[in-house]
Amino acid sequence: MATDARTEALLQYLAEVAPDLDLHSYYQLLDVPEDVSPDAVRAAFYQKAAALHPDRFPGLTDRRAHDQLVSIYARIAEGYRILSDARKRVAYDQGLAEGRTRFAEGEREKKGPRNPEESLTNEQARKFLRLALQARDAGDLKGAAMNLGFARSFEPGAEVLTMLAAQIDEKLKGQAGGGQ
Repeated sequence: MATDARTEALLQYLAEVAPDLDLHSYYQLLDVPEDVSPDAVRAAFYQKAAALHPDRFPGLTDRRAHDQLVSIYARIAEGYRILSDARKRVAYDQGLAEGRTRFAEGEREKKGPRNPEESLTNEQARKFLRLALQARDAGDLKGAAMNLGFARSFEPGAEVLTMLAAQIDEKLKGQAGGGQ
């Protein structure tokens, strides 16, 4: 039966790839050379997706095999996203030359502002900081100031709390001065 042969071929593929998935580069998973064009990456991805998409195997009852298929398919899709983006592909190729088979977005930490909660150690201070930020974002500066005061009582020397409190105090003064 065609379905049985297709499922049997899938199980053989899973047995070959799944145990060493982390050792396979995106190029290997997509079966393309490293100098492949973006168009060829797209074509290879669509070919793999047509053959390996988990929805193509609704009769796969082996939970372990299904989980392996989902993991492999997700890694192939990840490879397609990385190799299709010129900037990420250059970074990936550099990492691959150093032995890393997965793309690590190291620039993410450098780009945006750091989460202010990460600098706090006390869970209560974090909770009140979250509440203060929610109040600030909702335009409730008095509520934000109050919650920052609570947060500061749990971590009095936290620089992030001091800076936010100063910003909110400045906005409150601006509102008071503008209303007169």
